[in-house]
Amino acid sequence: MLSIGVDAHKRLHVAVALDEAGRVVDRWRGPNSADGWQAAYAWAVALGNPRQWGIEGAWNYGRGLAQCLVAGGDVVYEINPRWTAACRRQARNRAKSDPLDAQAVALLVWPDGGCCRV
Repeated sequence: MLSIGVDAHKRLHVAVALDEAGRVVDRWRGPNSADGWQAAYAWAVALGNPRQWGIEGAWNYGRGLAQCLVAGGDVVYEINPRWTAACRRQARNRAKSDPLDAQAVALLVWPDGGCCRV
């Protein structure tokens, strides 16, 4: 199962895909627009099945992407930004960046439920 985390912003989304061992498989970055949502979905489909997504702000800036993914049949979880902040505080690397935030989100939905490995 691929676990994909998304750090959603007003104009841009950043996604990181993890494999079953929690390793980064690939990264994606694209616009927060209908074309961008379709591109993110196509990117994820090319990585394989099954997939589950965590989106930081799925009811805010990530809403359009979340709706696109659900329409495509994928599982999507809303991730509270406080959870990724807590992961960063406990992680060895406390740096903040969009890819690191997306990876923290992916780890929150990863089957082992691990978070603080970033």
